[in-house]
Amino acid sequence: MKKLLVFFLLLLNFHSNAQDYPKGYFHSPLEIPLNLAGNFGEIRPNHFHAGLDLRTGQEGFAVHASADGYVSRVKVSTSGYGKVVYITHPNGFVTVYGHLSRFNGELAKYVKQAQYKSETYEVELFPKENEFTLKQGEIFAFSGNTGNSGGPHVHFEIRDAKTEFPINPLLFGLPVADSIRPLIKQVVLFPMDANARINGKNKSLKIPLASSGLQDGNRDYLPVNKMNLSAGGQIGFGIETSDRPNKGSGIEQVYSVELYKDGALIYSFQMEKFSFDETRYVNAHIDYAEKKRSSETIQRCFLLKNNRCSIYKGVVDAGIVHLGGDSAQHYFKFVVKDVNGNTSQAFLKILARQSVALYATDSSKQSCLRTFNHEGTGCRIEIPANAAYDDYSFSYSEDKTTPNGYLAPKQHILDESVPLNDNITISIHTKEIPASDISKVILVKFEKNGKTTSFGGIWKDGWITAKTKEFGTYSVCYDKTPPSLSISYPVPDKSGNRVPAKLAKGKNIRLSVSDNLSGVKSYRASIDGKWVLMEYEPKSNQLSIDLNDAGITGGEHLLEAEALDAVGNKSAVELKFVK
Repeated sequence: MKKLLVFFLLLLNFHSNAQDYPKGYFHSPLEIPLNLAGNFGEIRPNHFHAGLDLRTGQEGFAVHASADGYVSRVKVSTSGYGKVVYITHPNGFVTVYGHLSRFNGELAKYVKQAQYKSETYEVELFPKENEFTLKQGEIFAFSGNTGNSGGPHVHFEIRDAKTEFPINPLLFGLPVADSIRPLIKQVVLFPMDANARINGKNKSLKIPLASSGLQDGNRDYLPVNKMNLSAGGQIGFGIETSDRPNKGSGIEQVYSVELYKDGALIYSFQMEKFSFDETRYVNAHIDYAEKKRSSETIQRCFLLKNNRCSIYKGVVDAGIVHLGGDSAQHYFKFVVKDVNGNTSQAFLKILARQSVALYATDSSKQSCLRTFNHEGTGCRIEIPANAAYDDYSFSYSEDKTTPNGYLAPKQHILDESVPLNDNITISIHTKEIPASDISKVILVKFEKNGKTTSFGGIWKDGWITAKTKEFGTYSVCYDKTPPSLSISYPVPDKSGNRVPAKLAKGKNIRLSVSDNLSGVKSYRASIDGKWVLMEYEPKSNQLSIDLNDAGITGGEHLLEAEALDAVGNKSAVELKFVK
């Protein structure tokens, strides 16, 4: 029985300790030297990055199976990972390869057949275990720039097959040279309530740091101006830190941060693994308002009330420090490491000051753990329990006039610098809507850059209702403008295509498509009345048709294409052409 218990504990511990991941089992999916454009746990808009971005510089590099396995999932999407392949391996892990340009061999035929069968570009398929088996190094796809990609690269992940948690691929020993110690740019002190004082003020304090040299193999950092620091009350800490490998200029996430007070650990995080369900907690992990304001990425070294991410370890009292009136000097140390163990440290001395209760507890704040409802004549708002990361001061106002082209005054709901983890529901009262126009009514948000973003919505009994994960300024308008749809190649002649356009040998038909407000929802094309596949790339607003894949032979043909936006406005084009 003892042996069984020990075995069970070891099994549980297998995926919990970084040093236990099998080194050398997974090989690089590319033949070129690995050059990281992004690493695991990197701070991205509304999510932690779940893998490595392997820079290629151009599309079309062969992508190899990182280890023996079988294709368990393949997906084609205009967003996310674009064209992506999932390979399940016998050791309990899954590798993921995203932003591909195309699939290879029988896998390409399998996907194309599914697209034609469903008459859709976007598909998600789950092949059987014995359908597409791969040996380590076997080519199954080619690198690209599809989906939400900012340039040619391969997104590479390693996941636990049972939990689907992504795991830091560098823990598996992939050959990425890194002997550079992390950079620590600054630390920040935060007053956690109205009574806290930092150098006599109830406001956060940024402390720029500079390296004081190497000590015992670690790089040490101290405050630049050697300021005297004092604080009293509830204090939180933050840090701006980054790392980079030997090759490449990208600024990347560090592997871990630890905070010690007088030699005792009070907070740490570790970028080993996390769940996709908790990746939006990145907005609680950082000082979100500061990121919006200055683009600085300050990582909190304390937990907001509703931050439930699993990356934190050894946290005492949520990482918040209480400094009382003992007039003692307290010593704080930050230990920052990359995945290879290269270490930097930052040191602060803070004199504790008496914290006098000058203010009563702020009872005007709404609890993030309870649902809050605002019922107004022009706007109704529901903020569910756990939608916000911390308690918040609710604020709302309505403009007195309705702007031209809109159906309701602007509704100002808190501020977009307050992040949300889950949807809130907004309902706005509108002017009278003719029955024929109800389907064209949308709720929109006014962005800082002057543009508007559509959140759709359902209109009923004088109110339009939609869900959103953003505070800000909202109103209501019509979307009656159909998508813009035109033929880019071959350029139609000015006579209205009475003379069929001629295609150059090997050229694809290309169309441009875009929408001004609610967004392109669907698109469809046929040649001589038969559905044909169009590849859609939203980043360039391009649709393309490979006539060879479509089986179009020589002669004269008729292309008919259409595009619909999210509220049903439709555009259509025709083209007579000769192949």
